[in-house]
Amino acid sequence: MTLASVAVVIPCRDRGHCIAESLASVFAQTRPPREVHVIDDGSKDDSVQVIERAFANAGAIRCFLTVRDHRGVVTTRNELCRAVTTDYVAFLDSDDI
Repeated sequence: MTLASVAVVIPCRDRGHCIAESLASVFAQTRPPREVHVIDDGSKDDSVQVIERAFANAGAIRCFLTVRDHRGVVTTRNELCRAVTTDYVAFLDSDDI
């Protein structure tokens, strides 16, 4: 039996203070996702640098970071969903664990 593949999608804007913990919770799952997609939606803080450091702890999980100008969370989630190559998508807000 083949298990379904899952991608976690995370929109992020100015969450440098908490995004590392959110990503750590994703990477620590008993059955980790195949992909993690994060779009930084125009952050003015250190979110991008924090995400890049957190991705170093991803192991075999494929990680994708897109940085762009602010367009809003709805547009961001839609873009993230179009980018995944998995069977399922799991949404995670950037301040959740």
